[in-house]
Amino acid sequence: MKTIGKRGVLGFAGLALLVLGVGTALAVEVTSQVPFAFTVGTTTLPAGSYQISTNHDMLLVRGNATAATVTSKAAGSTGPGSPRLVFVKYGNRYFLREAWMGAFTGRAILPSHAERELMAQAREPAPAQQVVVAAR
Repeated sequence: MKTIGKRGVLGFAGLALLVLGVGTALAVEVTSQVPFAFTVGTTTLPAGSYQISTNHDMLLVRGNATAATVTSKAAGSTGPGSPRLVFVKYGNRYFLREAWMGAFTGRAILPSHAERELMAQAREPAPAQQVVVAAR
């Protein structure tokens, strides 16, 4: 009976390590140097170096003195690609729209209230420009 008990404890410990190992492997972070101020959700961040990470459906963007979090959803992949941030530019304002952590791992951010207001205020809907910034 003691042998089964020890095996059970060892099996449980092994399973716990496996789960923790998988959770750690799924934690992804990329770094990017963004050359312009941009908006994430309701927060406008200055140009600078940022670490971008995901936690389930949350996207965290951290800079030296500022940070923002926003709800995101899985982005549809068009194929393998490198880590990158995708912004949408309206006039002189940039909005983070996608964060790609690697080949097929991307998070999409829905347009914020500020972005929707900006689109509605435009006299003529000008096409938005897509701007891609590399990450590593």
